[in-house]
Amino acid sequence: MLNFRPEDGRKRKDRRLPDAWAKTKNKKGNGRDEQSLLFLVQGHIFARDGGSTMIQDIAPARLDNAFRDAAAEASDTLVSFENGKILAAYDPEAERLRFPCVGECGDAGEAVYLFSVSGRRFFLAEGEVSLRKRDGDMPRPAAAESQPPLSAVVPAASDSQLPRPAEGPAASESRPPRAAEASSSPAPFTRFSLQELRALKLRENTEIFAAYTAYHLWNWYRTSRFCGACGSPTAYDHTERAKVCPACGNRIYPRINPAVIVGVTRGDSLLITRYREGFRHNALVAGFAEIGETLEETVQREVMEEVGLKVRNIRYYKSQPWGIASDLLAGFFCEVDGDDTIRMDPHELKYAEWVPRKEIVLQPSDYSLTNEMMKLFRDGGWPSGEERGTAPDRRDSDQLCSAV
Repeated sequence: MLNFRPEDGRKRKDRRLPDAWAKTKNKKGNGRDEQSLLFLVQGHIFARDGGSTMIQDIAPARLDNAFRDAAAEASDTLVSFENGKILAAYDPEAERLRFPCVGECGDAGEAVYLFSVSGRRFFLAEGEVSLRKRDGDMPRPAAAESQPPLSAVVPAASDSQLPRPAEGPAASESRPPRAAEASSSPAPFTRFSLQELRALKLRENTEIFAAYTAYHLWNWYRTSRFCGACGSPTAYDHTERAKVCPACGNRIYPRINPAVIVGVTRGDSLLITRYREGFRHNALVAGFAEIGETLEETVQREVMEEVGLKVRNIRYYKSQPWGIASDLLAGFFCEVDGDDTIRMDPHELKYAEWVPRKEIVLQPSDYSLTNEMMKLFRDGGWPSGEERGTAPDRRDSDQLCSAV
């Protein structure tokens, strides 16, 4: 495969695909610089955005999800959930989301280390969080006032000694001021659902990705307080991210649900769906992997169950962590095989239609893999079966170019 690293512009070729090539060009989009990736596979040119679009695209920041048995300090970020809502402050002028520091909060019970983002450590508050008040407001302490946005922090080292964000006046002098920082009163903290966070206009994805990832772990900690084997209360393991039952020794690890997102094509049209309940905007066929099947078999089964179609030429595109549902999503494109009459399952969907490429309506935000796949096909980045030629079987997935 051809692997492209946007941060250093280098490229590597795999011998299985000798005619593949890639180059980048800068373009402006959504108020920020992005890179467009062009590559050639089997004589066909593809175009794919390589900029920060999906929720996990936070470069130059970097998530470090390695487990650490660490104690929280005053400058660390504290994540607090209550009935599924996260405590945060949103500044609409700066288009920035902020979470409280440990030093801003009163007694929050035991704080559990979650992960770090470019050296900034995130902890989960197990108890109720009370913010320290001053003059009737919820101020930021001096240390928190000087913290740069997450993506502005130097990427973390790989060892256990994580660097801390700079504090004090020198930190604010070392970076350009933001317009909203001139405001005399910081944005107040309140509770947001993850759906509400998704609707906010943000300058970068770092904070919302941290929120989704923290929610994934919070939900697992919440539902693994008792052993599923004997019912005894579980305890934290101090060597890895796991809950352990002291009574029977059962170990519980974070739950990750594998699921597929499927772009079914028919010539110059894409199969667009809308769910019966929940998310109201355009989507693609999607579903969870079942026991004993491959992801390619999941694609075939879900398409048949939801819209009654057979598919061929199943080709892997890209994956995405989706913490709000504890999912790991794998995106595939495929072509309808034979009869293209849609037989929609009304219990799963309320809409399923073939939509011409130029008429595809995207979701309101760029966060999801589904939206990126719809955008890719709409803009001609992923060719139809006629454009790319018909492949004999789904071994095409071994001949894809993937950007990392």
